[in-house]
Amino acid sequence: MISLNNTLGYESLSRGNKTVFFNLNDRKIPCRSYKMYGWPKKFKSNGPFWTNKYNEEKIYSKLNSILKMNKKNWKTNQKNFEVIKYSNNSILKNKIREIII
Repeated sequence: MISLNNTLGYESLSRGNKTVFFNLNDRKIPCRSYKMYGWPKKFKSNGPFWTNKYNEEKIYSKLNSILKMNKKNWKTNQKNFEVIKYSNNSILKNKIREIII
């Protein structure tokens, strides 16, 4: 998955999916969080599966790197730079099933 630094991308990452973040939003608002991977955590502007800078060469390099990365390396990177934790909300799922059925 490719994400522009949004919650859907963080959720995908937390589930273990290969997810690449390109934080390239050019909106002119006085909020830096939408341009920084992992905010409010403080990560570098370039990491194993994200970049906060527009550079075509780096974008292609990042995509190729992630595509070729084996599962073990991916899991290590994913855990080291995780922003949110995935939890299987079985209580909510069961409540929804009760309502539907």
